[in-house]
Amino acid sequence: MEKDSTDIYDVKIDINSMKSLLEDGWEEEFSNKGKERYDKKKDKPSVVVSVIGNQNKGKSWILGKISGEEIPKGLQLKQKV
Repeated sequence: MEKDSTDIYDVKIDINSMKSLLEDGWEEEFSNKGKERYDKKKDKPSVVVSVIGNQNKGKSWILGKISGEEIPKGLQLKQKV
């Protein structure tokens, strides 16, 4: 069963290209839980971890190990093509 990635992650960032980051920025989509966490912590020192890479190369696995959470594999999530 496919899940929407905003049900799993705090924020989803739509990355089109590095050039688009400089020109317009990247579109963010917060989950409800992610937005609440962000609002509570946005003015406090914090650490942000992001993992970017090719599909099926262990990004979810390493995030699961770091966070101690069960993170579904990308193939189980609804993908934007």
